[in-house]
Amino acid sequence: MTRTRFYVLRLCQAFGLQFKSRHAIAAANEAHLQQEAEEILGEFCWKELEEAEELSMEYWNLRKLSKEREIMAKKIDETEEVLTQAQSAKSEQIELVMESTKDLVNERDEVMDKSDRLSAERELIINEARSIKRRHDGTKAKLEVLSEEGKESDVAFSKATEDLQELKKRFKKLRTRRDELTEKIDVLEKEISEVNERIEERRSKIQEESAGNHGLIGDAHKDISQTRAKLGLLEQEMNTMFRNIGKFVVGNVRDPEISILARPHRGLISQIKILENSVEMNRHLSRR
Repeated sequence: MTRTRFYVLRLCQAFGLQFKSRHAIAAANEAHLQQEAEEILGEFCWKELEEAEELSMEYWNLRKLSKEREIMAKKIDETEEVLTQAQSAKSEQIELVMESTKDLVNERDEVMDKSDRLSAERELIINEARSIKRRHDGTKAKLEVLSEEGKESDVAFSKATEDLQELKKRFKKLRTRRDELTEKIDVLEKEISEVNERIEERRSKIQEESAGNHGLIGDAHKDISQTRAKLGLLEQEMNTMFRNIGKFVVGNVRDPEISILARPHRGLISQIKILENSVEMNRHLSRR
């Protein structure tokens, strides 16, 4: 915000046109940008401020924390390398497991296909048997009614009797075939279970040989996560010190020694001052 705009907005407020919420939000956003710019400036300048007594605490702490950050960053890089190697070994292990059990998997799939075909055939037989059972029950009921009506000598009664006998034969034949299929399916299911056991034995053997690799991956993930968390806290602490240094440089830019140090960063310092003034003006407008 420029000074001219500030005075115009103050005049508007005098006539009742107030936008306090808008100015408060603008002040908060610009204050955040100002802090980020001060952090950047401080990070650029801190190594040159060893002789500045006012910043002695920040300077020496930053020296210490910078070394710790380098150690943590190196540790993360090393652990990520270990993790990459472990994950590569895991991928190779998975490929080895798949290759070592390929023949058994193919064998199992063939047996499962046979079992599925027989199961489908059995399901068709069961459905057909149900249909015959319904016809059987209907024909039996028909014979009972004709018998009660004294029509045992009728052609309809004879025909129904023949149909009933034929339905019984068909039902018995279907039941026999169903039992045969069930027995074959049971044999195939047992064979599938045996093949699965053999597959699992091979897999377990390979996995046991590389069990340490799984633990290595878990430990690496844990170490990286913990180190990154510590690094994040350390960098927050460093950023606070960078911000303090940036504020100091901006506030003492007319000091001859600071002026020399700040000369390469005049553009950034100018932006910080603009933001600082704009924040103050927006805050002033949000309070009226």
